[in-house]
Amino acid sequence: MDFRLVKFEHLPVSDNTADVILSNCVINLSPDKQQVYSEAYRVLKPGGRLAISDVVSVKNYSKINS
Repeated sequence: MDFRLVKFEHLPVSDNTADVILSNCVINLSPDKQQVYSEAYRVLKPGGRLAISDVVSVKNYSKINS
């Protein structure tokens, strides 16, 4: 098992080497989401799994009153 802190758009991993990718609230921070999914597809082995936990908001919270 490896835990790596990387930029998801450019994973430092060879093709078809990962069994599982866990993403915890990073995809929504990426400006190039298509590249994120392309990288995940590139490094996952056939039958590999991508688990995503992201927060999505439909409301603008730029003005929060204390």
